[in-house]
Amino acid sequence: MKPIEGYYIETDEGLLFTVKGLHHPDGGFIAYLRYIPDEHGERIRFGRRYRRVYDLEETTRYLEENHPQYLRWMEEKGIRVQFVPHSHIRRIHDPREGLREILRHPEGEIETLAARFAEALSAEGVPLKDVGLTGSLLIGLRAEESDIDLVVYGRRSGLKAYGALRRLRGRGLLSSLPLDEALRVAEMRWGGAGLDLRRLAELERVKLLHGIIDGVPYFVRLVPHPWEFEPPMGSKPLRVVRVRGVVVTDDEGIYTPCRYVVEAEADGLRVEELMSYRGRFAEQVWEGDEFEARGVLEEVHSSRGVYYRLMLGRRGDYLIPLNILEAT
Repeated sequence: MKPIEGYYIETDEGLLFTVKGLHHPDGGFIAYLRYIPDEHGERIRFGRRYRRVYDLEETTRYLEENHPQYLRWMEEKGIRVQFVPHSHIRRIHDPREGLREILRHPEGEIETLAARFAEALSAEGVPLKDVGLTGSLLIGLRAEESDIDLVVYGRRSGLKAYGALRRLRGRGLLSSLPLDEALRVAEMRWGGAGLDLRRLAELERVKLLHGIIDGVPYFVRLVPHPWEFEPPMGSKPLRVVRVRGVVVTDDEGIYTPCRYVVEAEADGLRVEELMSYRGRFAEQVWEGDEFEARGVLEEVHSSRGVYYRLMLGRRGDYLIPLNILEAT
C-alpha cells in the first residue's frame, strides 16, 4: 500500500514527516514535519539528536526558512501544503511493518505494552494485519513520556477496533484519561479557541480513541482505505467562519479523516458537512447534537455537484456540542 495516514517519511536531510490523508498529488506525499535534527534536541536516534515540532505554523515557517522544497501550492485546493517529493525520500516507515517488528522483538516496557495492546485488539476480533504502530515508537525516537500510537486500517477493521476499545475499557484493561492528563490534552488541542478547557477535558475523557493502558496514554486512529473515502475533484477555501447547526449523520465521525453530515448555514450558504484530517475532531460530536464550529468555509466540487463544507484543523478551529458551550 502507498503511504497514507500513519506512515512516516524520512528525507535526505534527516527530516521526519508524518503522512496526512489518503490521497496525494502526483510526485510525492502531503505530510507534516514532526522531527528536526537539532544538536540540542532531547531525543536521540542512531547517535543524532532530534527536536519534536508540532505546530503547523511553526513548522511551515521553519521550512520556508530552511527547506522551501517541502512546500507546495495545490491549485485544486487553493492552499499551500507541506509536501515531500518522491525524489527527496530516503526511507518510508510503514506502521504495520513497525508493529510486526515489535511483536517479534519488543525492546523495553513501552514496546512490550504496545505489543500487548495490539494483541488485545486482535483477541477481540480486529485483524492484526490491519493494525500498525505509528508515532515516535515507529521511527525510533521514543522518550520516557511517549504515548502508544496505534493505527487501524480499513473501515470494517476500524469499526471492529472501536467496539473492541469499548469492551476493553469496560473490562478495565483500558481506562479514560485522568483529569490532569485530559486538561493537558484539551490545552494542546483547543487552547487557542477561547473555550472552557475544563469542560472540554471532560469531553476528552469519554472518548474511546484515547485513554490509558497500564499508566501510559494511548491514541488510536481508525483510517479508511483510500478507495473507501472519495476525494473531491477540487475545493476552494473561501473564508474563516463560525457556524451553528445540527449533526445529521456521524457514520464517519470516528475515522481519520473524519466527516460529519450536518445542517448548518454560513453567510447565506448551506453547509452540508464538517471535515477534518486531524484526529482531534474524531468523536467530537454525535448524530442529533447541536454544535458550534469554527473553520474554513470551502466550496467543494464533487461527483454529486457543488456543495459547501467547513474544513477544520487550523489553529483556533474548534467543534463543540452546544450543551457544553452554553454551560460555560
